[in-house]
Amino acid sequence: MQNLLKTLDLVEQKFNEVAALLVAGDAVSLEVSSLALRDLSLEMSRMVPAVARTNRATAAGKAVRLRLKTLATRIQVLRENLSRRAAFVEHAVRILVPTPTPSTYSGRNSVYGTALQRSGAFKVLAA
Repeated sequence: MQNLLKTLDLVEQKFNEVAALLVAGDAVSLEVSSLALRDLSLEMSRMVPAVARTNRATAAGKAVRLRLKTLATRIQVLRENLSRRAAFVEHAVRILVPTPTPSTYSGRNSVYGTALQRSGAFKVLAA
């Protein structure tokens, strides 16, 4: 149980760090911290089932479940904020680096600027 509590503390600290970095917009540090959070979360998820079976009815077990539930809710909010940030960045990139407008004389349906193709209408006259 003590190992789970220590790991849960570390996960919560790393989560707070990731949330702060998302607000700050530091992409490199956000990636590093997110990977560390993922690793800690995986480590913690391996501990939870064994501890849950032995401490289900105790007050400490209930407190840990409440902390995990709160953390799960906060992670969901963080995901939504990350999606919003990603949409904002994509929009900013589209503004800074616009896609080229299609040329007047190119494209699939254009007759001009492409190799000549037979329509099949004059097969009798074609050599």
